[in-house]
Amino acid sequence: MSTEEYRKAGKIAAEVREDARKRNHVGRTLYEICEQVEGMIRMKGAEPAFPCNTSLNEIAAHYTAEPNDQTMVKDGDVLKIDIGVHVNGYI
Repeated sequence: MSTEEYRKAGKIAAEVREDARKRNHVGRTLYEICEQVEGMIRMKGAEPAFPCNTSLNEIAAHYTAEPNDQTMVKDGDVLKIDIGVHVNGYI
């Protein structure tokens, strides 16, 4: 068990979560948001623990946009972003 890898994964997850939370996603597709979030995770030296989930409004959770998904975030939408990060398998 690697405490250092757990901590690194947690730190990256927190940083990416906060970055995503502060962004204005209006006018962007769910797929674009997923790609950006997963790219930030990789840029920081980790990998997504599972595909980024983006859910709008009445969709409670666990929606993963596919590459051809053109669902766009509109003003007033409630957007949920669910991420997981792993470093060498440590989530």
